[in-house]
Amino acid sequence: MSVRSLCNNTADVFKTTRTNDGYGGWTESSDLVYSSMPCRIQPLSGTEAATYRREGVDVTTKMFVPPGYESMTEDCWVKDAAGIRYGIAFVSNIDNMDHHLEIAMREIRKPL
Repeated sequence: MSVRSLCNNTADVFKTTRTNDGYGGWTESSDLVYSSMPCRIQPLSGTEAATYRREGVDVTTKMFVPPGYESMTEDCWVKDAAGIRYGIAFVSNIDNMDHHLEIAMREIRKPL
């Protein structure tokens, strides 16, 4: 059984770049790195979070990706087919075997 056969979702991957604005700050833009990348996203845990005076649930997830998507780094973010946005915390090529990637991600859900 291949990793690709276990992928039940697709996602777009974006890389955030910062450009100096010349006034001591910067502007951010996001460039598409991968479109409709096959993946499997599994929630691992969730905790209540109050971040910047905004309450919600901080959800830790793991995404499994088949080989061939090695350009993902921690300065990328992911949007799945349902439109949920995740920040990438860590990208791991398990034992450097190039069998699949495991990506630790974080999502902050707003309260209902």
